[in-house]
Amino acid sequence: MKLYHYTSLESFWKIWVTKELLFASSNVPSNNDYFERNKSLYFDSNEGYKYISEVLMNSSKKRTPNPLNLYRQISFTMDYSIDKYGFETLGCLSPMMWGQYADRGRGVCIELDSEALDIKPDVIWAKAIDYVENLKSFSVTTENLESIETMNEAIYKQRDTIFFQKSIHWKAENEFRLVSKDVRKLNIKDAVRKIIVPSIEGKTTDLVKKLVERQDLFYFLYSNEVNGIKELNIAPFPVSGKLGSIV
Repeated sequence: MKLYHYTSLESFWKIWVTKELLFASSNVPSNNDYFERNKSLYFDSNEGYKYISEVLMNSSKKRTPNPLNLYRQISFTMDYSIDKYGFETLGCLSPMMWGQYADRGRGVCIELDSEALDIKPDVIWAKAIDYVENLKSFSVTTENLESIETMNEAIYKQRDTIFFQKSIHWKAENEFRLVSKDVRKLNIKDAVRKIIVPSIEGKTTDLVKKLVERQDLFYFLYSNEVNGIKELNIAPFPVSGKLGSIV
């Protein structure tokens, strides 16, 4: 399966030098999804709400963190299918994704082969996001509060609800996600198939070309019109003066 990671030029530089993607916290102000930033816990008893008020919400520096915030994630976009979206196009051709996650169209999109990524299921959960109308909270019982082990067990059982569901409003992202509590970096050295820049020339294109030696990875984004309808496409950079075929 092809996966696409949109990023800024600055972040791409770090990714390419290290050949790694970092698992990032979701509970940060820069996250544009309110419910992702504020993962909620639903308790079935007064003891649970006492736990919230006295432990999780305590203002002291030694407060116990929300256990859900210990998990980090990496997000990708998949190809859009007719069955799911009513149209078929590559995941690197979303104007919204370029504008939202690639520095307003000035960044980079990396195409990866999922089969070449070292995703160990015992430490990394991997799944496409399920977009739903009604999001559910992480349901916690009094028994779950007895130990870290029982809390982690509850998180494991509800991982699909907690980490792999988003509001239907985000459906256009077509996200595939990796989640882990223990892993902090994902090696992508052998998985990169394309590096797509926003135009055939410009600052991003020039800097990426200087950074990446393999010219066969380079593709550029361009727009055209078919019967008066605007479309996005990608093409390989010219070789020996000839423009490569559209992919």
